Amino acid sequence: MNLFRRSRNDTGAWIAGKVDATGHLEMLRDHVEPYAPERLVEWGSITKAVTATAVRIAVDRGLIEDGHEVARVVPRLTGAHFSVDEVLRHRSGLPRMAHPIRAFFQRDPYADVVGRRLDPAVVTPLLRRGDLLYSNLGYAVLGEVLDEVTGDWWAWATDEVLRPAGVKTAVLHPPPRDRVLPRDRAQRALSGYPVTAAGS
Repeated sequence: MNLFRRSRNDTGAWIAGKVDATGHLEMLRDHVEPYAPERLVEWGSITKAVTATAVRIAVDRGLIEDGHEVARVVPRLTGAHFSVDEVLRHRSGLPRMAHPIRAFFQRDPYADVVGRRLDPAVVTPLLRRGDLLYSNLGYAVLGEVLDEVTGDWWAWATDEVLRPAGVKTAVLHPPPRDRVLPRDRAQRALSGYPVTAAGS
């Protein structure tokens, strides 16, 4: 897998391709034209800021404490012996993903975990508690923490973070016609990508 920029493209957008056994370059993800204001765009890691803010509000409201061990808050995650604050700061020791990323630019690497409760077996630290390791999985764990203490992480995030910030278009499952998706070189929309999106 190679990441690079097109020399004629001054937007700074990364594109991706892979070289097959014969040396042929296959484009996997190409530059997308500027987004139309009325379209919805994939959030990606911006959701971490929303989740972190939602957790901080839950702490401020006394629903949870920074030092609470996650396994205490969500007992079914029996291996979650790290604090809420350690997860927030990417110091839980959890790996980056629940499963290895395969064909990252061709499909959504989260497809098998989105909308489902986490398998307790994957919530196992890879590094020592306190070591820094950027973890998407950790923020999925925080979603379960919010589910446990607020009843529904998305409703909590919407009511306490997004609406007060004036974000009115954020949705979990936008209609495909409203989404801007990554495209291949032939400008075909790549399928299987995350659906959480907000207006630009």
